[in-house]
Amino acid sequence: EQNQALLAAQQRDFGVADEILSRWDQKLFGLNALHLWFENRLRLLALRRISGKTDSINALAQTLEEKADEADDWLTIRRLDEVLGSDQDPSLLGVRLQEGVSSAGSRSVSLSAEVDSEGDPPESVANPDESETGETVTHPFGDETPVMTDQLDRIVESLREAYSEQSEESIREVVDELLRVTPEDATTNSDTCGVLNLMSMAVATKVITDDGSIWKWANRIAAPFKENGVVLSLLATVGNEIRLASEDPEEGRITPARLEQLFRKSLELEKNGPQTYARAGGFFLDREDVGEAEKCFARGFKLDRKAGNIALKLAGVYSMTDRPRDALHVLDLCLREGTENPEVAWESVMLAFQLRQFEPMLNYLNRYEEFVGESSPIGYYRGLANLKMDQPQLALDSIQRERELSDAGEFHCCVVEYCALVALGQKAESTRVADKCLSSPIRELDYLPLADITYLFEIFWETLHENEPQSDQLAALERRLLACGWMPDAYFDGKRSAAELVEQVRYYRLLIQQKLGDDWGEHEGCHPGQEDWNNYYAEWGVLADSEERAREEVLRIQSLCYSGYAEVVDVHEEDQLFTDVPGIVWQGARYSLPDDFDLGEEADEGEGDPFDGEDEDGEY
Repeated sequence: EQNQALLAAQQRDFGVADEILSRWDQKLFGLNALHLWFENRLRLLALRRISGKTDSINALAQTLEEKADEADDWLTIRRLDEVLGSDQDPSLLGVRLQEGVSSAGSRSVSLSAEVDSEGDPPESVANPDESETGETVTHPFGDETPVMTDQLDRIVESLREAYSEQSEESIREVVDELLRVTPEDATTNSDTCGVLNLMSMAVATKVITDDGSIWKWANRIAAPFKENGVVLSLLATVGNEIRLASEDPEEGRITPARLEQLFRKSLELEKNGPQTYARAGGFFLDREDVGEAEKCFARGFKLDRKAGNIALKLAGVYSMTDRPRDALHVLDLCLREGTENPEVAWESVMLAFQLRQFEPMLNYLNRYEEFVGESSPIGYYRGLANLKMDQPQLALDSIQRERELSDAGEFHCCVVEYCALVALGQKAESTRVADKCLSSPIRELDYLPLADITYLFEIFWETLHENEPQSDQLAALERRLLACGWMPDAYFDGKRSAAELVEQVRYYRLLIQQKLGDDWGEHEGCHPGQEDWNNYYAEWGVLADSEERAREEVLRIQSLCYSGYAEVVDVHEEDQLFTDVPGIVWQGARYSLPDDFDLGEEADEGEGDPFDGEDEDGEY
């Protein structure tokens, strides 16, 4: 019905639009559905301005502002300002209309942006709570003209060169120059924010250890603006970087409790600054307070949906709490709003791949290529998406381009090429490529993420199993997958499907320890980085009528993975009984533990559950 109201307003049928929005205004308010009511009330206000029905605007706006203020919904308040503050007719959607907001071009990077994963500092001085789109967020002391712009730009360039050269001496020179800045030099809010932010990035290198002078300097610089939330946020960020670089981050001179006070005070004072929320969120995330971090990043993202650094942080929180779809939604929204941060597009590609959403994955790849140009591994991921969307010829074309641009290994290209050739009915050529895939030692695949390796083997096995079920190539591949611990569940399902159902079988999870010999470094089951292992632990899932039978099944199949001695070190039995086919159900991740690690003692104490603790790669 809101869309109907929008259409009516566009057709200048204001009475119909007003009737729809007024009816929903009352209904939503009565239901206390505030997040929907905020949106509807904004549209109603915009409509009445456009239609000239202005008598009731002030009362409607006052109620909206009061409710939004109580809910800390600062985006709604900003949109209300947009609806009421312009001399021109507002958008019925309550958003600022700009031309070219998504166009490519040079972008001023805010000094408040965190040092990125490569350690690169920003390239220019900007307001520390300026959005990535260049839209400045108004805050106290924010209207003064900065006086240190030239000096700060020069320091930024010095810090950029120091990062590029990895020069500790140059970073110390930057810190020394900043320490010479006095409150008499940094007389404006903007200057103060600039020097504090530069100091936080210099200290973040962990090259600088503070004897107390940096923290004292930061407090002197911030003192004239102690009621400014952005300044307090940056002061707290400097303190946190000093704390993390100290010998005792938890009980040192600058305590986490003191910094939390500063961050929370900064949020009380500056509720319209997206980067202020981002800095606080980063602090809480470091403290493993994921809930508070999520609140901060979500608020910051709500204030500026084009802020790529905030979107990435919020998506990261969603991913670490097993919400990849929510993470992708955030990044997708950021891209649609017009961010020019290429990392947002790349992370969207990775999440779409994780979720096996191949059509969106192609769109994100295209967007990423717009940002960075044609490069590897875009062609590889595009080829995968083409393949899964039944576009085998496009997959071959993409892989050909990947080969031209990549100097990495061939395995990832060969698997996609093999599956595409099979789909095109080119049997002789696909057989040749399959042999090439099988000739790549696992330990040489260190250029690929583990998730990619396992997925490539999965689609290789599925395609080979479907088209050449009796071939020597399939037998060789299955030996390798068992040895590596990557056998797809479908393999075990197929083995069990030929047998008859049995009543009252139980489900067991068994942990085995496999001893490894001197030949392990050259064994086909050795992953990259595992060459020095002398043992590993691995999980198996099995259905059996007794624990004894479950142990026999697991040790039998484990002997196909490696010929050395193996033993069952832990068994977890589910209480429920099943009517099912006995046998191995799945093969789990493997990991290695130090020789002096007492698995039994740790498990008895409840501190070392052998079925918990491995990272996303299945390794400690």
